[in-house]
Amino acid sequence: MFPMFLSTLSLWLSLAIVCLAQTVPIIQTTSGKLHGKAVSSKTNAYLGIPYAQPPVGPLRFSGPKPLLTPATVRNTTEFGLSCLQLGGPLPYPYPAGEDCLTINVWTSPARKPRPVFVWIYGGSWTTGYSGARSEDLTSWSKSHPEIVFVSINYRLNLYGYANSPALSPKDSNAGLRDQRAAVEWVVTNIAAFGGDPNQIILGGYSAGSASVATHLYAYPSLPLARGAILMSAQAATSLTTPLIPLPGLSLGGPNKFPAIATAVGCDLRGTDYKGQLECVRSKSVAQLTDALNATGTVGMSPYIDNSTLFSIAEYKSRGRAGKFAHIPLLTGTTDNEGDIFVFDPVTNTINETASDLFTLGMLRCYDSQQSKYASSLTSVYRYRYMGIFPALSPPPLRAWHTTDQTVLFNSVPDVAPAATEYLQKAWSTFILNPDNGLTLLGWKKYKGPGTRTLVDIFRNSSNLQHPIQLEDPTSFDSRCASLGIGL
Repeated sequence: MFPMFLSTLSLWLSLAIVCLAQTVPIIQTTSGKLHGKAVSSKTNAYLGIPYAQPPVGPLRFSGPKPLLTPATVRNTTEFGLSCLQLGGPLPYPYPAGEDCLTINVWTSPARKPRPVFVWIYGGSWTTGYSGARSEDLTSWSKSHPEIVFVSINYRLNLYGYANSPALSPKDSNAGLRDQRAAVEWVVTNIAAFGGDPNQIILGGYSAGSASVATHLYAYPSLPLARGAILMSAQAATSLTTPLIPLPGLSLGGPNKFPAIATAVGCDLRGTDYKGQLECVRSKSVAQLTDALNATGTVGMSPYIDNSTLFSIAEYKSRGRAGKFAHIPLLTGTTDNEGDIFVFDPVTNTINETASDLFTLGMLRCYDSQQSKYASSLTSVYRYRYMGIFPALSPPPLRAWHTTDQTVLFNSVPDVAPAATEYLQKAWSTFILNPDNGLTLLGWKKYKGPGTRTLVDIFRNSSNLQHPIQLEDPTSFDSRCASLGIGL
């Protein structure tokens, strides 16, 4: 009797799994027909969808090229390759390669088109992967099926920011152009997933946030989005060097391509920049990685091309003139961004002066600046994240860089369930109604100094029944002018 019961139960479970799998529709896109997978009873995921041609061979270092639609059905049930992560002291835990320009979509059945959230990961433009645990949108998508969630891969380091004079203007800063191409793919295809291409919100963290901000300036009249979430970086952050050396942070510069070319035997002959570029393109990934490490040029980041990226002075000029996309913003920083970069694990101490200078000079003051520029032109919701939870911030660490993203994405489960629930609710509210939604949760539209419109999140981390409080930003931003980052 019991074995028969087990056999029947096993058959029932097998049928249930098959039925669940069969409910995942095949979706037609410009990348072909896609077969995804169910990640919950309500949510389906389509992972590792290519949105551009593989940037290999003669396309290495060039801007993204449109993908040719295949005739066969693609299996999109696993994340694609990570883009190459060059350098670093630890082995990289994810499969990586040059054929990495992929996109991921989480969606649920619905009768009407839903708002879309597109996420761009951070990592100083040298690391990052949409399939990493810290960037996985699965948890959030399960909790909020009223939104279609999207994340993208884009090229990093040398492969995304090779500053060779032989590259045409349309190929400069290939990594930033990858992001734009991915959003264009979303605009074209997201309706097939139940998303509304007219209700796209762009968001990112750190370098991802700075990337989103650069797009608002690069494409002021065609941002392809109706709102943006900027977490811990603005456009000028990508061009800023920390005010004091930070041993835990490696930021790149724009002029490292010649040194790498020389290191792999591709010396410049006269002014034959094209020949030098072709020579570097012919080298293996292993050769380029060795050259990056040997020359100390691990960090390569976006460079000023006056198309995708402008100078700090130009951002200030354009900001004051309102020459950026006038779309609603949810923007802010953590209180102690720099802690993680100056933490000494041997002595278990933090150089608080260094941490504060990083927080102010790299992030908070630019956030204040952009909030001021935008608040007279569109809806701006500005926050300061103050949450300190022991599982993420054991003493002496405080609200350091990425702790808010970790809580939002629930990438370390059950660190602070109530905090995750609130952040996901607040961010989702903005995605659903970027103009006025957050006012329903007690937020105020940011109006600058002299007004209580800066939102403190989790000021008292031990009492999450009152997750926000309002304050005047005057004192909070008071040191920015002395650092030369005035309005």
